[in-house]
Amino acid sequence: MPLFHKHVMPTFHVDIRSSIGLSRSQAKALMILRDKGPSTATELGACLALTKASLTGLVDELEGAGLLRREQDPADRRKAMLIISEQGLSKAREAMDELRRALAEKTEKLGPVEREGLEAGFSTLIEILRTL
Repeated sequence: MPLFHKHVMPTFHVDIRSSIGLSRSQAKALMILRDKGPSTATELGACLALTKASLTGLVDELEGAGLLRREQDPADRRKAMLIISEQGLSKAREAMDELRRALAEKTEKLGPVEREGLEAGFSTLIEILRTL
């Protein structure tokens, strides 16, 4: 994995904060809630690999910005569910659009064979990661 983080991740790094005003963790949290639906803080924290303290700050920021809300879990009143708001859905779409734009910009320099190879490689990587 060190090679992946050293060589692959910097190539595809996108500065979300300057373009849409969210940190990478905030954008990831919104995309997770968009895809998974209402989740507990524990579930979201596991997806983001954040400590409880970091997650609390992140959720507080997103809630303060009106991008998500906390609601009591009807099945278990001890739990709070994190629910993405309409504004949060919009920001998640903006983040995804920005990531797609940046990826297209990076890969437009590739020829068709290299682009197909990259797509095949990522598809294989995703399939492998799903088995873990």
